[in-house]
Amino acid sequence: MSAPVKTSLRARAFLLLAGTLAGLLILEFAARVGYHERLFIWRLDPDLGWSFIPGSSGIFPTGSWWYDREAETHFTINSKGLREREIDYARAPSIRRVLVLGDSFTEALQVEAEQAYPRQMERLLNRSGKGRFEVINAGVSGYSPDVEYRYFVKEGYRYAPDIVLVGLMPETDLREDSIELYRRFQPGEWNRKPYFLLDGERLVSVDRRGDPPAARRQAGLLQSLKSGLMGRSILYKFLVMHAHRSPPLVAAMRRLGVLNEEALELQYFIYLPDAGEPYESAWRLAEAILLRLQDEVSRRGAQLVVAIFPGKAQVQDEYGQALKRIYPELVARGMDLDYPEKRLGAFLEQHGIDWVPMRAVMIARHRAQGRPLYNRYDSHWNADGHVAAAEILAAHLLEPSVGTEPGGARAGLSPRRREGGR
Repeated sequence: MSAPVKTSLRARAFLLLAGTLAGLLILEFAARVGYHERLFIWRLDPDLGWSFIPGSSGIFPTGSWWYDREAETHFTINSKGLREREIDYARAPSIRRVLVLGDSFTEALQVEAEQAYPRQMERLLNRSGKGRFEVINAGVSGYSPDVEYRYFVKEGYRYAPDIVLVGLMPETDLREDSIELYRRFQPGEWNRKPYFLLDGERLVSVDRRGDPPAARRQAGLLQSLKSGLMGRSILYKFLVMHAHRSPPLVAAMRRLGVLNEEALELQYFIYLPDAGEPYESAWRLAEAILLRLQDEVSRRGAQLVVAIFPGKAQVQDEYGQALKRIYPELVARGMDLDYPEKRLGAFLEQHGIDWVPMRAVMIARHRAQGRPLYNRYDSHWNADGHVAAAEILAAHLLEPSVGTEPGGARAGLSPRRREGGR
């Protein structure tokens, strides 16, 4: 081959590479303009990883891109860093106080503050004729039981709650409790938080923030590239997070080898009864953290109640069927949409922790109403979903077996919990 021909081929190859990179950069820029990230209301927190910026306010669009905007809601963060009214730590002796811990389902930026289930639950409790109630919404996006425990120890106990209600979302919480799993699913700035590790039966607090360097060295080049893109490229994050909506897109990304298959498994392992390691360890870690939280809440004279929130695919049939259709390998591995509630419910029963099963009631409500309880382009509850959650939870808290005596929930403990000995 002559020198001019070789030069011409190199030039074409260079132009092709340069054009491809330029095109990707343009798409990345468009993604950063069009994709809505929720980091503008958070700050890094040395004790919790992140927290709300006190006094911040603004408008939050439900959905991520211009085409899937379903609503815009207003939010205000109070002086104590909660999406709440200004509430004093001290409370009147006659008031029964419920502190609600949770993630973005509890924070509820997708609806107005008055529509969020904690506020609606407060209204329902106060209309019950069984005294005065105050419900405090301490939910923050991305929080899981490990952070919620740390928040309660640092700040939540100061509100002197009678009941601590944890809104547990297994689809995300189990993954986010585990540094091993979460650093794979969400590398980058916002997974930098203190974690717990399980040493036998003992919980050990470890201030390991971000991706451990040893883990990065052990990962293969392609996996490291995928993890890096997931943490830094908005375009890649959009393709991975939205891939489940399009089977052809899933297939194309698999053929190209750029789909982070591990991220998809991390999203859905909770539905696999025999998922194996490292997922079984994540289950045991989450269970140990709940026991630690139970001990701390009891030590403060309050009662722990755990509500198990169902995911969108667990309630609305069309999404559950789509999940099975797009990922037949999950079906082949025995996917069971009931498994998270069955496993956690049995664990909580065993240890005498009061809990609220929600999936069956929300399925019935969805079918009876003929309307969705979740946003179309967003995995969170819409206004109808928050109404359903508030009614389920308020009814449970008004049961005689749940401690709602002001100034000390232990006066109203159920016999089952007293026998539990925790």
